[in-house]
Amino acid sequence: MIKTATIITTHVPKFDYAFNLLESYIKYVKQPHDLYFIFTNENEAAEFNWKSEYKYINNYKPLILDESLRSKGSVVNVKKFFALESIILEYDYIGVYDCESEFVKESNLNEIYKDIVSYDYIKCNVSTIGANIVKIAAEYVGLDKNEILIKESKNYSLYWWFNEIPVYKKELFIEFYKWYKSHPNLDILQSEYYAFDYLVYGIWLICFKGYKLKNYELPFEVDIAAVEQFRLTQKQKDIVSETFKSYWSVNGINHKKYEEIKLIVHSDNCGYIDK
Repeated sequence: MIKTATIITTHVPKFDYAFNLLESYIKYVKQPHDLYFIFTNENEAAEFNWKSEYKYINNYKPLILDESLRSKGSVVNVKKFFALESIILEYDYIGVYDCESEFVKESNLNEIYKDIVSYDYIKCNVSTIGANIVKIAAEYVGLDKNEILIKESKNYSLYWWFNEIPVYKKELFIEFYKWYKSHPNLDILQSEYYAFDYLVYGIWLICFKGYKLKNYELPFEVDIAAVEQFRLTQKQKDIVSETFKSYWSVNGINHKKYEEIKLIVHSDNCGYIDK
């Protein structure tokens, strides 16, 4: 039987979103599953429980960022990788996302994560702004001239983060993180904002593990990842959901139209969530 977990990042200004996520998790995730929240320090973890009046203390497991990493410039990326490293040996697959998310349907995360990691491709779309971020991340790891990455990204015209739930497979992450931790630019990777965790991981998968970028063509332009585009018309959002068939969506209104949508991402920006 596969074993999965979910890691959620949060900090004090976002606690209300984290509580909403927990409420939705309790309501919709019925199968055995481990939920972790990664906190920057012990005080933050204690405040989380205090602000929630200790009502969720049995519904999640806390992780505390190592003190040596707390001063890094890109703390959110550092927190995600630290959390993954801390528990990866215990699970087959781990989903990692931010607390501004909510479950909107019953969700078997074991099956969802298993399905996502079964892909040998990454969902992407044409995006000038987003693709430039990919190139910046590739420069940080010294792979911007890599011929495989240039070919797959169509010369840095494609972007992928947020088009699907970020899920890490144990064996692949262990190998990736060994490479990441020994990288000569590690300090830069842990400090630069655009060295986003899942972008760097995706770049590694493409360059060294034969993963492909699957371009989902749309009849209109988007700024970054299509699935996280909340500044679209309702018709355009429907087209994105129909095209990508992802397990999450930025659109809080239309999820009932699409059975595959189990989660709302960017719940702080998507407006009304019709539950």
